[in-house]
Amino acid sequence: MLVLKPTGAGKSLFYQLAAVASALTNQQSCAIIISPLIALMQDQVEQLRKCGIKACYVSSLSQVDDGGVSTESAFGGSYHLVYISPKAALARLDLIKKISARIPLVAIDEAHCISSWGFDFNPSYLQLGKLRDAIGVSTPLIAVTATANPRVQTDITNALRLDLSLGVGVVKSTYNRKEIFLQTNKVQSGQDVGLQIGQHISVGCCIVYCMTRDKVESIASDLKSYFKEPVLPYHAGMDTEDRAASLKQWKDDQCRVIVATIAFGMGIDKANVRSVVHWGLPGARCLALE
Repeated sequence: MLVLKPTGAGKSLFYQLAAVASALTNQQSCAIIISPLIALMQDQVEQLRKCGIKACYVSSLSQVDDGGVSTESAFGGSYHLVYISPKAALARLDLIKKISARIPLVAIDEAHCISSWGFDFNPSYLQLGKLRDAIGVSTPLIAVTATANPRVQTDITNALRLDLSLGVGVVKSTYNRKEIFLQTNKVQSGQDVGLQIGQHISVGCCIVYCMTRDKVESIASDLKSYFKEPVLPYHAGMDTEDRAASLKQWKDDQCRVIVATIAFGMGIDKANVRSVVHWGLPGARCLALE
């Protein structure tokens, strides 16, 4: 199945409800959710646990102190939903094959990462078709994304070996979001970066995306000086505790603006974000606002 629905339209329910329903009849049931982002896995697992659902996450960086568990513990029978990074899943295909009888479904979140720029961000996505060999042809494989034009849809279908002729093939809804305003501005060389960005995000919470870790740090510093208030960085080069602290403070509204690499924020549940800024899109010098 290929699910194409915009952010906030309930894509996660396609696999979460099915996983919970399966657990009602089989206490050893273990749905696998492939996700590229630790922040996203943490967010969804936290929300599921609040509802009393047995969920956990595994990543190649998982430590006891950040809430992650080992693959052996995750697949041991105590959890009904296991969120796992593509790299960690591919590394334990043998274990996934061993428990395949207990797997009611596998969902590939952010499936657009299989195509275009996505595999540069996470090359493991290109190899996720190997999951079909591990789980067998009868186990449902669901690809979920909010971003997929016809070419990307074809890439996803081919890479994951989806047979869309079986049962429900593609679930799609409109991408027309009348509440979203898009704007692109040219970056002005020599002008204050904090001013160029800050004047567009004077109200509400905001995410500022940058292409590199160094740019994240410098722009967070510029915006902190501009706003005279806390502005936090978030990127994979930070210490695990510092990165988690940045995310928590932003989610808890202790800081209004977070500056991050493009790996952050997809699917994070925060209702009061009023603007998203992309500083320097790939191949262009511009400021994109939404």
